[in-house]
Amino acid sequence: MTDGQTIQAQGGRAQNSLGAYVALMLFALPCAMAAWMAFGQSAPTWFETLEFAGLFAVVLAACIRAGGAGKLAGTAAGRIILVGCVVAAAVASNPGFHTLATGAAGTNSVIEGVLPIVGCVLLWAMFSVLGVPVAAVPDAGAEHFEALLKKPGVRLNLFFTALIAVPVLAAMSGMSIQAALWPAAFAGALMLALNGLFTLASSAPCARALSVIVLVGCGAGAVQGFNAYRGLREETARTVASMKANQFEDVKREYDVALKLTDKVRANGPRIEMETALALEFEKQNRNSEALSKWERVADLTKVDRNTFAPIRRVRCALGESLPPWRSLVFEGFPSIDNPEMAPGVMRLSEIAGDNRSKLLGALLAWDRQAPEAERRRLLLAVQAIAPGEPSSLNLLKRLGGPVKEAPMWLPGDLIVGTGPTIGSELGNIEELGEVSTLVCLNTGRWELSLRASGTPLHEEWPIVRVELDGIALATTQVNKAVEYDVPFTFDVKRNDIFKVRIVLQNREDDVEEGRAARRGLKLTGIKFSHAALQK
Repeated sequence: MTDGQTIQAQGGRAQNSLGAYVALMLFALPCAMAAWMAFGQSAPTWFETLEFAGLFAVVLAACIRAGGAGKLAGTAAGRIILVGCVVAAAVASNPGFHTLATGAAGTNSVIEGVLPIVGCVLLWAMFSVLGVPVAAVPDAGAEHFEALLKKPGVRLNLFFTALIAVPVLAAMSGMSIQAALWPAAFAGALMLALNGLFTLASSAPCARALSVIVLVGCGAGAVQGFNAYRGLREETARTVASMKANQFEDVKREYDVALKLTDKVRANGPRIEMETALALEFEKQNRNSEALSKWERVADLTKVDRNTFAPIRRVRCALGESLPPWRSLVFEGFPSIDNPEMAPGVMRLSEIAGDNRSKLLGALLAWDRQAPEAERRRLLLAVQAIAPGEPSSLNLLKRLGGPVKEAPMWLPGDLIVGTGPTIGSELGNIEELGEVSTLVCLNTGRWELSLRASGTPLHEEWPIVRVELDGIALATTQVNKAVEYDVPFTFDVKRNDIFKVRIVLQNREDDVEEGRAARRGLKLTGIKFSHAALQK
């Protein structure tokens, strides 16, 4: 060997030794963090717990399969597994990486937490071969893969990839790029230290030491995390038990403890179960306001729209709110209220509330269910008692036969609703939504529908409205008066049925398509129905 080769070999051994020391120092700090967490200073989250448990299982299985931790150093596959678990344990023990993985808001979704990490792994895999000639990439195999990871060019590419991928992970998690600086530097250092880690892993004593460190650190972290999760489960169970025993002071104290544990463990499952049980118990005690707040939290935690969440609809019925179930009936049909969650509340609402919407809901549901005739007649008469001439109940009473007190048919404005509340109206302002709808029961014959409306000309044009019956346009006309007046539409009904009436502000549709201001002065106060003269 020449002097130059000797110097080069000594330099290579020195570089490997330095890399090994750097790798050991990089891994020592995260292991200290894991031990610190394991001894109760901080409970691992559920995500960290799963990482620790997975790494513990992988290293233990590898040691058993190889016949001992020291024998992992004798094969390239063993060294790759050991080094991979060391790097993964370092990342799992680093609080910065976990914050990035779970997001600024502490997301508890497995998909939302894992997908960014998978994206970074794919980026690492893509960039790791940049700068390496295609012919230089070894064939598949553990020895070749180990040699590839040891190449200075590959490690340098991995270093720069980490500097790029970690900020990308921060952006995907909804965090600032600044929060990713320390994790990016840490990941980059790990990538540069891969050669040193493989040097350590090639020595049997060091392989045993690394295996023990991973097993002890990850095992302790997993145990601590599972204990914290079990404590959360126990605390939520105590909260529900105290609620059932009416020990309200204990409920408040235990509930607060459960919330703190939830924030630490970041596992929403036990909290959802607790909030659900508390909500049901509040309902049993007829404390519907408290039950509503609990159900709203359950909806938020499960990421369900509050307006469509059946328990919230049920409790609102118990609170005397008739608008949500009426809106559901108009836009979703009878299945939205004719189910075990809603039907009892709707029928009870029709008995305890005094508004025409509540009474009409119960009458229509009883009719759809083909309740006994006496029951249907009683509910329909209850509607007529507070809203004489309400068309649906009046027409249904006529179908039942017998004496019916005639009255001008008038559909009140509180039965005309939009798809949701707006700034201008809880019913849903037609100027903001562009359309509103209602339901009406009509018997066969020729009918005249008269909108009670008033308008204001905007863009030098009066409001134009289109009326549809079960999706079929009846006509389009202009509301050209500033004071309320009747805007008539004539149509034929060929079957006894309940129809959906849709009123569309056509100007708004045109304005939106043309990119102009979409608000236009239109006011609806109700709809008058009457029998029209038959055409000759």
